[in-house]
Amino acid sequence: MRKPGQEQFDVAYIGDFGRSSAVASLIADEIALHAKAGYFTVLVPLAAADAQDGEAVHPALDALVRTGQASPAGSGPTAPAAKLALIHEPAALLESLPPGRPAAQPVSADLAVVVANQPLADLSGAARFDVARVDAVVRELTGGRVAWSPAWPNIRAQLASKSPTIEVSDLDWSPVIDPERWAFEREVPTRLAPTIGRHGRPERDDWPDDLKVFLSRYPLSRHVAVSLLGVYQPRLSELGRTPRNWTLFPFGSIAPERFLRSLDFLVYHPGWRKRTTIDRGILEGLASGAVAVLPHELEPAFGEAALYPEDGRDALEAMVTLFRDRQAFLAQVRRGQALVREAHGPQVHLDRIKALVGAPSHKPAPRARDQSRPKGARGRRRPLLFVSSNGVGLGHLSRLLAIANRMDSDFQPIFATMSQGLSVVRDAGYHAEYLPHHFYASCDPGAWNDWLRLELTRLIEVFDIGALIYDGGSPYRGVWEAAANTARVKSVWCRRAMWRDALWDQAIDQAKFVDLVIEPGELAESHDVGATVAHRGQARQVEPILLLDEADLLSREEARRRLGLDRDRPAVLLQLGSGNRLSLVPAIDHMVAVLEKCGDVQPVIAEWMIADRSLDHWPQVRRLAGFPNAAYFRAFDFIVSSAGYNSFHELLHFGIPTVFVPIEVSYLDNQLARASFAADEGLALCLRLSDTKPLPEIVRQMMDPETRARLVETCHRMRRPNGARAAAALISDLVG
Repeated sequence: MRKPGQEQFDVAYIGDFGRSSAVASLIADEIALHAKAGYFTVLVPLAAADAQDGEAVHPALDALVRTGQASPAGSGPTAPAAKLALIHEPAALLESLPPGRPAAQPVSADLAVVVANQPLADLSGAARFDVARVDAVVRELTGGRVAWSPAWPNIRAQLASKSPTIEVSDLDWSPVIDPERWAFEREVPTRLAPTIGRHGRPERDDWPDDLKVFLSRYPLSRHVAVSLLGVYQPRLSELGRTPRNWTLFPFGSIAPERFLRSLDFLVYHPGWRKRTTIDRGILEGLASGAVAVLPHELEPAFGEAALYPEDGRDALEAMVTLFRDRQAFLAQVRRGQALVREAHGPQVHLDRIKALVGAPSHKPAPRARDQSRPKGARGRRRPLLFVSSNGVGLGHLSRLLAIANRMDSDFQPIFATMSQGLSVVRDAGYHAEYLPHHFYASCDPGAWNDWLRLELTRLIEVFDIGALIYDGGSPYRGVWEAAANTARVKSVWCRRAMWRDALWDQAIDQAKFVDLVIEPGELAESHDVGATVAHRGQARQVEPILLLDEADLLSREEARRRLGLDRDRPAVLLQLGSGNRLSLVPAIDHMVAVLEKCGDVQPVIAEWMIADRSLDHWPQVRRLAGFPNAAYFRAFDFIVSSAGYNSFHELLHFGIPTVFVPIEVSYLDNQLARASFAADEGLALCLRLSDTKPLPEIVRQMMDPETRARLVETCHRMRRPNGARAAAALISDLVG
């Protein structure tokens, strides 16, 4: 019976809710479902004696309290009352009690359910905990009836053997999983070898007992890639160094949701003492679309949803064979996801709560807000972190600026760039920090990536970042480790196409760790033979992304006035790039000489603000040093330009007569394919640096007004919208 002044709840959770709690995330998922359905939940902590105030609360549970989805038990004289009390970790319950046990009953409950989520004994028959004592302690803590519910079928029989001592409920209490949170759409792979592995806690019994067994399940083989999160390091000390086909992630370094995307097979093989223990991580792996490979002892729980090979050799053969038969592999994926949805989905949990508690006492909760924020902060703009790689030009940074400029007012773009063009971001009015690339910092790439992860993590925490948006050819390890550390921060990879070859590149596989891949459109996509082509299905395509729109360009008269050009004489811009790591002096010298022979032509050389070399060899030639160059395009009768992504699409989009000179360097994108496409389609002319003999004839053609008019007309026919706004909308939808 409820006492006067006693606060009433639907459900109470009792236990240790510290950071090290093995079931905190499971409890958090259940509480979130309660809040949505209208059930009122209270947390009754039994903190260990050495726990420090404010340090022991698990962040998943702390967030639920801050957002009003759960209440902490008060410190008043009257303990809260609940219709149902739940204890999820009976083996750890006795350790959670302070010395001498509580002097007063911490919660009053009509019914307490003890969830047996681990077998009562290991394979040797040794008891894991004293069932009768736990039962008595729970009765003392709640003052009501106590019943036990098994989490798995193999535990029910063990509970039944204790039935003279304890009451066993007819309800199973299987772990709950939200399929939508973990689901990852599997694409047809271009890899020959599957990725196998698992995530777990770095504890001895969670992993194989000795190195020989370890290597039988996670083999040193060219036929598989092995990826492990939270591995028990002392077990690997005999190896000396990490095998070439292995990738190891420290516990807590990457959110499990992101890690599981990298696995094709989840190989679960704990130590002998836990062979019959079923880890919730198996369900997470199945929900993500990984095929589970389990000990045969777990077949009663998972049936056809998993594979049960006899030994490591059988397991390796079964995984490689299944991986190569894509239809069979996807059929097995669907079986695993169906098991999670039907036996462990949200409705399963709500049905059992309703059976024990009845109808909820509250209306379903509206979308939760963080109650710890100051009132004035609730309407603040959501910070987004835009991170650009260090290119030889400003392409990565320009694309991010184009997107940031078109984010709506609900968001606050913040920049962290490896580019020395930092000032253009600050000039645009954004907060920006410079992260020097290891090439310019002259430091070890491994140490630099560790530093980069720490710096980006600092920015994420300081600014409460909602999403990290990266533009670069391949995410550096430090970038995706910072983004992958929590599922709360969404991650976006803006990945242009036109890579230089079609070979599978490990960089492509980094897409598994991000929430959204945006691929800026390519006019020359028909000439694309790069590695991204086979993976186009994993990306969201938008039209070509441009920093400026038509209205942002200066008029011909104004642009010429600012550049000091004669309004009546022809003018030609030479913009071949920054010249970093490749000297452009001979090519520019030849072009200036050819143009000067044409008589009244006014040549202008574009200078990149991040150029390593100064282009001061031609004092008689004017310079264009403003940013962005595109604002001045209308000043020129034609332009001789490299075929980098931004320059190529800007020139064709704005209909500028152009001669493309592709920079054919291995570390750049496929500029030759772009320039060849433009020439084939009649959009521009093409000149290769390896053969500049045709330059005088090309200049003669470009000096002809009819030739230029024909190029402009063709460009206008093939013109496509600016995709920057669509990219901004995709990010907005992702962050919410």
